[in-house]
Amino acid sequence: MEAWVRLADGTQSVVAAGRNIGRADPKTRSIIEAIMQGVRNGVEYQPLIVVQAEDGSLILVEGYARATAYAAVAVSEPIDLFVGFSPNIHRWYWY
Repeated sequence: MEAWVRLADGTQSVVAAGRNIGRADPKTRSIIEAIMQGVRNGVEYQPLIVVQAEDGSLILVEGYARATAYAAVAVSEPIDLFVGFSPNIHRWYWY
């Protein structure tokens, strides 16, 4: 997770991470690029897992590589999400 936050310029933005794939370590870049190719070829991946905070924002919990790949290829179709809710998500270390 820390490496992904660095890739996202210190944020949790998948859009920022998608712009910075070239700065990723070789293993991470390889994984994301493989997912990007799969997306371009129509592969359907498991839903991302997010938690909705009390303010309505969605916090990505699982699927950082997939989300980054989706952002990098600018997916225009809806992306499947598995959404939970937690009034305590703000206590999560990565919130």
